[in-house]
Amino acid sequence: MIPYVVGLNHEHAGVEVREKLAFSDSKKTSVGREIRAAIGEVVVVCTCNRTEIFGLAVDAGGVNRAGQLLGQAADFSDEMRANMFYTHTGDAALEHVYRVAAGLESMVIGEPQILGQIKDAFTHAEEVKISADVMGKIQQHLLETVKRARHESRVGFGQVSISTLAVQLARDIFECLADKTITLVGAGEMAELAAQHFAAAGGRIVVVNRSEERGQALAGRFNGSYRPWESLGASLSQADVVVCSTASEEPVLTRELVAGAMRRRKTPLFVIDIAIPRDVAADVSDLREVFVYNLDDLQKLIAENQQRRQECAAIASRIIREALAKGSPLASDIVGPVISSLRSRVSSVSDGELARLFQKHPDWNEREREAVRQAVTRITNKVLHDPIIALRSDSSGESHQRSTLLVNFKRFFNLDDG
Repeated sequence: MIPYVVGLNHEHAGVEVREKLAFSDSKKTSVGREIRAAIGEVVVVCTCNRTEIFGLAVDAGGVNRAGQLLGQAADFSDEMRANMFYTHTGDAALEHVYRVAAGLESMVIGEPQILGQIKDAFTHAEEVKISADVMGKIQQHLLETVKRARHESRVGFGQVSISTLAVQLARDIFECLADKTITLVGAGEMAELAAQHFAAAGGRIVVVNRSEERGQALAGRFNGSYRPWESLGASLSQADVVVCSTASEEPVLTRELVAGAMRRRKTPLFVIDIAIPRDVAADVSDLREVFVYNLDDLQKLIAENQQRRQECAAIASRIIREALAKGSPLASDIVGPVISSLRSRVSSVSDGELARLFQKHPDWNEREREAVRQAVTRITNKVLHDPIIALRSDSSGESHQRSTLLVNFKRFFNLDDG
């Protein structure tokens, strides 16, 4: 099987394109099941800055088909898919997934949230049965390797996240946040991180959320106040900075809602949208005295923080490459079952032939029969020795080369997928 990655991220597409691939859990399940049925095991990864499928295919045609299915799920034309999607196969695909999990491919190098998001993606894939044993072994090896790489390289030291960048942006606007009201729209993980950093900067925290229980809990942790969802418009009219991070599939800050809030205030409104899909409708920024910043705008603040992280990322990259070179988790998971299946098939054939031979020669004693059995075993072992060695010795080479041998094995010996 060939490991592959197909997708797009913040380096290949702007936020208006990425949000088309910001799948809900139900959408990830349906897309994953379609790919699983047509191609093989798959994990669907969706974060604010990337959507990727990481899967296993029998050949290059399967990889191409997986990309087509991902593009169709977002109504991408063939031209859009060709221009925006990247594809990695073989060892390059494995290394890419490990680098993503370590935060080395993130907008903010080394950011910690991505590892948890990758774990959640693997867990979701297992729960909805679009991945199986092979992906499970890859996940185990990935987590062990990435945790070691992050720890030894200190790539996340002095962490700067999307949430801290939002605070930095707000400070660039106001200089001092001690007397400012920060309204958080949403109460998920990103909102919690934002609340932590804004509260540390002295901001007054207001949480607007659909779930009163979660909103109250978040506000309470930072001595803030909770307001029900119905008061969103009124909250906008009283906020200095609004940070949006809901999981809504449609904009929650519409032009009409924000325009109404602006009629009740005399100062500009600053909105920071860190959600994918975007929480703020595109035409909101056309309103007078309304300034909207999204993830693409935050990306411009990152350059100052990148030099040290690049040095740490180089160390983490080396650790990942060395771990994969010592033995790819895919090699042991794929090669072992194929060899076992081959030996089982050969044993079944030889046992059947020996039984028929012994039936024709009932006068042979047990010593004579055992001599025949040993001769057959030696012959089959010698015949199978070279191709099996080729499979095992190639485990540190390119995955697509190993996969070609595996595919040929299955075809030549009529093996199942074991």
